Amino acid sequence: MAKKISTVLIIFSCLLIGNSCKDKKDDDTPTPEEEFDRAAMLSNLANNIIVPAYTELKLKTDTFDIARTNFVSAPDSANLVALRNAFGELYKTWQSCSVFEFGQAEVELLRASLNTFPTDTVQINSNIASGTYDLASVANIDAKGLPAIDFLLFKNNISNTVYSFTAGTNATNRKTYLTDIGNEVKTKIVNVFNSWNTSYVSTFSSNTGTNIGSSVGQLVNQINFDLELLKNAKIGIPLGKKTLDIPVPEKTEAYYKGNSAELAKLNLKNLENVFLGKDALG
Repeated sequence: MAKKISTVLIIFSCLLIGNSCKDKKDDDTPTPEEEFDRAAMLSNLANNIIVPAYTELKLKTDTFDIARTNFVSAPDSANLVALRNAFGELYKTWQSCSVFEFGQAEVELLRASLNTFPTDTVQINSNIASGTYDLASVANIDAKGLPAIDFLLFKNNISNTVYSFTAGTNATNRKTYLTDIGNEVKTKIVNVFNSWNTSYVSTFSSNTGTNIGSSVGQLVNQINFDLELLKNAKIGIPLGKKTLDIPVPEKTEAYYKGNSAELAKLNLKNLENVFLGKDALG
């Protein structure tokens, strides 16, 4: 399926990016590329696909934030289960937004900040133990975001996880760390959401050029980039395609929750929807 999409993307690029795949005729008859209504396509993408995706992501983020606050205030089994469930929904919804790494998402480094995996558990534990860290530093790019939350919430069973946040070593620092990385996730998502719901829809829809910095150019580049991440980081590397066919499952997305295959399928489905100009409901 990934190979099929990759092939189609080449055709997509040729049709939309413009004149590099076909020379203009000698007369003034518009070529198919010139006649294509990029403004309508971009408006559809912005209003019917991208904004609804970020709206859903913000809703799931708000739900997760409430559950996280409840758990940190009262770390018990019931609150942990609610937090785990909210986190699972947030991670699944993220798959519909990871491809849109332009505009404010590019400013926020949203993909890298939210979903650099595998997470660095040694760095996470070191940050918790010291209680001092800078989440904006390069050293912590793989010690935060959704993969780090996945580790904190799912590394151990429910009772042991609750213990680690109540009576375990550095329990107070652990709650603070969960709060800090959760706050960063929320802040970045809200910033991107707000941008799309103010001026960026117009900016994106009206940027109808064919250069690499145009909306179409950015979209094509990010579809290809997200597809490569899906093919390599999410599937190929864990399957051992870079390690002489020796599987390395610990490098999967959502390794501790254990639903990496589900996330990969959602990611692939979204790439297909974006290419076809369909919303999440198809």
